[in-house]
Amino acid sequence: ALNVQRNLGLKVDFVETTLFGSTIRDLPIDQDKALQELRSCILAHPQILGLSLEDNLQVKARFFDSIDPSLSARILKRAPAVFSLSLNENIVPTVSFLAKIWCIPNFYASQLSNGSNTEQQGGKN
Repeated sequence: ALNVQRNLGLKVDFVETTLFGSTIRDLPIDQDKALQELRSCILAHPQILGLSLEDNLQVKARFFDSIDPSLSARILKRAPAVFSLSLNENIVPTVSFLAKIWCIPNFYASQLSNGSNTEQQGGKN
């Protein structure tokens, strides 16, 4: 059966742990500020809560973090709509193009070998 509260809770937990590395209540920092950051991220792109956790959000977070361990958190903070883009149709080609411009050889092939080619269309939820 569809459990909307559980489903949304899992996605909010994903955003929270991606942004902060743990839940807000476990952070040694100002929890009000962290909660405001979480709210800002979700309000900037509420559609993120409609995306599939396993087939979309986690796959993209792994891809971004394979480039840099904090990249998925930085993208969520500054441009959460990127998580709605297709990994194979938009994100990988764009990052690959930029890597080529910045003279990072074989970037595209190494990212695909890390399993990023299993993602479905970015808009699927």
